[in-house]
Amino acid sequence: MVIDEREAQSIVNRLISILGKNINIIDKKGVIIASGDKKRIGSIHEAGKIAAEKKEEITVNNENIEIYKGCKTGVNIPVYYENEVECVVGITGKVEDVKGYALIVKELVELMVQEIERRKFEYLKGRSIRSFARELLKEHDVEDINVIDSRAKVMNFDVNIERTVIKLDICGFTPIINYYEDESEVMIQNFKQQVDDRINLLLDNNEIAFNMHDDKFVIFKSTKTDILNFCIKLQNTLRNDFKIEVYMGIGCNCKGYMDYNKSYLMADKAIEIGKKINPEKRIYFAEDYKLHMLLESAARESKNDYMESFKDIFEHYKENEEMLNTIKTYFECNMSIKETASKMYVHRNTILYRLNKFKEKYSIDIFDTVNCMKIYIALILKYQTVENNNNSI
Repeated sequence: MVIDEREAQSIVNRLISILGKNINIIDKKGVIIASGDKKRIGSIHEAGKIAAEKKEEITVNNENIEIYKGCKTGVNIPVYYENEVECVVGITGKVEDVKGYALIVKELVELMVQEIERRKFEYLKGRSIRSFARELLKEHDVEDINVIDSRAKVMNFDVNIERTVIKLDICGFTPIINYYEDESEVMIQNFKQQVDDRINLLLDNNEIAFNMHDDKFVIFKSTKTDILNFCIKLQNTLRNDFKIEVYMGIGCNCKGYMDYNKSYLMADKAIEIGKKINPEKRIYFAEDYKLHMLLESAARESKNDYMESFKDIFEHYKENEEMLNTIKTYFECNMSIKETASKMYVHRNTILYRLNKFKEKYSIDIFDTVNCMKIYIALILKYQTVENNNNSI
């Protein structure tokens, strides 16, 4: 059968609430699998069995009830799915009272069966697409492309649509896990499924979202849309619906199968770097952190040599922290005093005072673009060094 006992009982309950009549659903072997009268579930319904075999309506009345084992008066009519008998639906009552309902009940049950099957198909299709998407995130050799392309065609995944990979990390997921742990693992999975479903509601048909593992979600988002506005909207939606905050990393654009792994790794790295450099920002484009990624890949000896030039500044990092944060923001604001002051919520004279103080203290003209860039690079290396030291503790 297409439907199981639970689904059949759900159909029965809905029909009873609509018609106010007792309904039975009988399988092709004549066993009642769902009923408004729970005591009858599992018993043999002879009229239902015959209706399925003969593919015709069987009426049970006071005159013929003796020949139909386990039956009450009423009408029993076959239900079809894809031109085959799926089951039999029985309406209990005086024949003259329920006869008029037979056809409409048959049609309602057939529609409900079709809807259940459609949902199952969509669910399985969704799982298959998500499985394929996870596979795309792995690193592949050129030899794998033919296999991936074949799977993509089966999944109706159009690789010609340019997408980007967005990685989403839930902030403070451990307290959420601890909260639900008191209930059950099922509650945790249900919470993650709700988040997954909510994300997918914001996507177009050619876009995909799924739970990677734990607090990590991945989205394949079309680059034709406004990615930043989408991320802001998604953040607000999850905040309002689930009271959660998220970090989001946006990778490079994917123009072919091989790009998805790269885009995912860049999105992941953007979150890692962004949380250190701009923790309050929470939306991180990998494009904005390419310099950071380049510096992170540099040899340790080269980094140490570079930092040696600014030893005096970083030996007193705590007392210089305010000045250095100002320089960082100043550089990121295209060395605009006005924009820096606005971003740091202080008066422009305060920014000028801090920059001039740094210039006087270390004889470095921070208003010069090259000098400002050098200090900015040193700051990035400093953040990376602090993070690496923390990870080694």
